[in-house]
Amino acid sequence: MQHRGCRHAHDAYNAVQGFHDVCAVFLNVLGDTMAKAAALAVARTHLRYPYAMSATLDPVMHQMQLLYPLIRSADPELARFLAESDTPVYFALSWMISWFSHNIPHPARAARLYDLFIVSNPLMPLYVAAQLVIAHRDELLAGECEFTVVHHRLSNPRMELLTDQLLEAAVQLYRRCPLKRIQQEARHYLDTA
Repeated sequence: MQHRGCRHAHDAYNAVQGFHDVCAVFLNVLGDTMAKAAALAVARTHLRYPYAMSATLDPVMHQMQLLYPLIRSADPELARFLAESDTPVYFALSWMISWFSHNIPHPARAARLYDLFIVSNPLMPLYVAAQLVIAHRDELLAGECEFTVVHHRLSNPRMELLTDQLLEAAVQLYRRCPLKRIQQEARHYLDTA
C-alpha cells in the first residue's frame, strides 16, 4: 500500500523509514482503499517535504532541535538537567517519523494519537514528544545526570503514559508555546515552505 498508494502519486515524496508504520496504522483502522487516501493526504500535508518525506532524515533532525526548547518552556529544571546530561534528541527520532506507532504496541492507542495529529498542526508530534519526556521527569531527575543513563531512559519510555491527559497537556503546551515563539526563543527556524 505504501509505495503504490503514496510514493508514485507524487515524485517529490520519498518513502522514508517510519512512513510504513504510519501507513500500517491507516491500513489497520481504515482498510486498504481509505488507507491509501489517508496516507497520501498526510504525506501532502503533515509529513510533507521538507520534513518527514525528504530523501534524508536531516530535516526531521532539524525540526527535532526544537524539542528541548519546548521542554524548557514547560519545565526549566528538567531542561537544565537534559542539557547538563548532554543527551541529544536522537531518542525521539522513531517517535517523530512513525508518529509514535513504531513504539506503541496497541493499535487503538496509535489511532488515538493519529486522531490528534491529523486535526492539529503538523508539528503536534513534537509537542507530544515534549510532554512524554516531561512525564518521565521524576525518573529522570532521580537518576544520574549522565548521557548513557538519560539516553537509555528516554529511548525506552513508558508508552502507557501516552494517555488522553498527556495529549491534552500537549495541546495546552502548543497553545502556550506556539511554534513561532519557540523558534524565536531558540533562534532555530524551520523552513515552512
